[in-house]
Amino acid sequence: MAEQSALQAALQRLEGALAGLDEASAALAEAAEEPVRRHRGQAVMAADRARLAEALDAATARAERLELSRRDAARRLDQAIESVRSLLDEGGARSGAER
Repeated sequence: MAEQSALQAALQRLEGALAGLDEASAALAEAAEEPVRRHRGQAVMAADRARLAEALDAATARAERLELSRRDAARRLDQAIESVRSLLDEGGARSGAER
């Protein structure tokens, strides 16, 4: 009987040690996976940053083109206004001269 209880105790200790080993192994595997996850996260962030930088560059270039177009349209509109004023002034001067 004493041998059986000693054997039973040894088996329980062995099972406890194996359970501890399983837990330690799982924790070690988790810790080893963390740098890989971190690296993947950094790669995703770097790709997002590159994509956003590209989008920002494109938006900035478009804004610059729009500003140039706006300036050109304003210049042409000013020229048209001046032309109309000039024609109105000429028409007014003719009307006054004809009277």
